[in-house]
Amino acid sequence: MQLREILVRGPNVPDAAIRFDAGANIVAGASDAGKSYVLHCLDYILGGTEMRKRIRESEPYSEVFAQFVGPDGRTISLRRQLSGGELEAFDVPIDAIDGPGEPVVAGRKGLSKATDVTAVLFALAGIQEAMLRKNARGETQRLTIRTLRPVFLIDEIAVIDERSPVTGPSGFDDTAQRRAFSFMLSGKDDKGVVATEKRDIVAARLRAQLGLITNLLEPLEERLKQYPSDDDDGAIDRVEAAIADLSSTLAFANEEHSALQIARQETSDQLHRARSQLVAIDELLSRYALLDERYASDLERLDFIAEGVHYFGGLQEVHCPLCDQLMGAGHEHLELDDDVQASARAEAAKILGYRADLAAATFSVQDIRKLREAERDTAAEALNAATRRMRDLAPAVTETTGRLERLIARRVTLEAVRGDRSQADSLRAMQAEIEQSAKDARTPATDWEQLPAQALRDLCKEVEAVLRIWKWTGEGRVEFDQKPFDIV
Repeated sequence: MQLREILVRGPNVPDAAIRFDAGANIVAGASDAGKSYVLHCLDYILGGTEMRKRIRESEPYSEVFAQFVGPDGRTISLRRQLSGGELEAFDVPIDAIDGPGEPVVAGRKGLSKATDVTAVLFALAGIQEAMLRKNARGETQRLTIRTLRPVFLIDEIAVIDERSPVTGPSGFDDTAQRRAFSFMLSGKDDKGVVATEKRDIVAARLRAQLGLITNLLEPLEERLKQYPSDDDDGAIDRVEAAIADLSSTLAFANEEHSALQIARQETSDQLHRARSQLVAIDELLSRYALLDERYASDLERLDFIAEGVHYFGGLQEVHCPLCDQLMGAGHEHLELDDDVQASARAEAAKILGYRADLAAATFSVQDIRKLREAERDTAAEALNAATRRMRDLAPAVTETTGRLERLIARRVTLEAVRGDRSQADSLRAMQAEIEQSAKDARTPATDWEQLPAQALRDLCKEVEAVLRIWKWTGEGRVEFDQKPFDIV
């Protein structure tokens, strides 16, 4: 990727521009001629937070442009207001810009994935996105165009400075510049590096963990003081055995109680049926008795008709058995012929047959009544027996249930004590481990990978070739010393 032009533009003033050729370009001139201003313009458009230097001649200008060309000949131009803000990108040279361009942020913040200057120019130059280690703990940061800026944008101070041109001016930590140099040599970044924490953060976290463990241990130890330090497992086993025995006894009692309830319901139904049938039978026998009385009355009247005609004359006036009228002189039924007497006798015979059938039916119903009485008495006795047994079972079930509940509560308590002891032991072990870690005040140093030897040798050969071109006097042997991070 090559920088081809830097231009500033403002209203009512001509454009001011400086153009560059392919390869290395040197901007030389007298003091206060604007050389540093050119560098500041480029630094600003590459994502600088502000235009750090202004000169009197630059006051009328409001925006700055930079034009880049990629290895495939594609052009990218950037525009940014000198008053601040974000940038715009154009896929055309500066003199062909017409209208707004694609918004570009100066730099990403946090976890942002916005298109920034680095993304635009890395895509143009064919440089892959990379992560670089920025300190000895292994924390990483994104490789940006500003990290690479000291490599291709060199001011006069860097030319005469005896410090490494890779690391540049002394700073808090130059790891990122060193890793950018390694990335340029080998193409490998540090995205897989796992960072270690700062010692003060580690110490603070250990103190917090110890405080938390102490807070958790105190109530556990207070509760454990209330219980004897006997064999929790053995006590739990004994309680579980007693719970199993009582549960079995209670299960048998509940089964018997359920069976008694079923039997009691069945016998109650039998008793109800027997009593209902006895009521029906008694009603039927009562009706049979009334019918038998009617038959007897009818037979008496028929006997009177058939056999007592010759007494009619000597009787006082009575009601006629045939018409129920007073039998005075001249009553029509006083003279009965033989046919009437024969009919009376036949009717009486028929009634006698009915009465005999009624007697047989009555005897049969009375036998059924005796059976129902026996069923009633048997069901009543069984019901009373089941009721008495259920009444006897109730205290035993209540006592067994109470004992079982007390044993279960004891089992829960023992399990809680065992859990407290186990948790306390674990917390004490963690406490000892953290205290041991806290005693080690030093964080072990990490052995980071050195610069690739072959790539460094190739770089030194390139420098040796330049020295030969410059007709360097002497051997011209170049080595790279990784302590000052510079060639020798």
